[in-house]
Amino acid sequence: MKLVYVALIALLMTGCATSGRDFSQQTADSIKSGVTTRAEVIEMMGQPSGVISGSSNALTGESRLGDDSVSGITYGYSSLKLDAVSMIPIIGLFAGGSDSTNKMLQVYFDKNDVVTETLYTTQDIGTNSAF
Repeated sequence: MKLVYVALIALLMTGCATSGRDFSQQTADSIKSGVTTRAEVIEMMGQPSGVISGSSNALTGESRLGDDSVSGITYGYSSLKLDAVSMIPIIGLFAGGSDSTNKMLQVYFDKNDVVTETLYTTQDIGTNSAF
């Protein structure tokens, strides 16, 4: 019976942490170069998590340093979920694991605040115990 209680407590203690507002590839794909404006991106995605100015072109590597007419905004999202087994003392060291997701969207604008390019990246990582 004790084992049932321990298992139930472990399930209830599953760890989870998130940062930022989640968004999908489809949302990122709906932002069109030469068409979508900064105001429309912010209306669709909410307030950005960061601002870009004077960086290099993500696609060509061409330097944009010193170009005051180039600006951009970023959106980021991170999520980490621990397996329930990870929360069990000692056993979690051997049988635990986690899953994480990281997403980043960079949107660049011209001097008229029209999108010139977007860069969407995502990374999903699953881990098992180190032992």
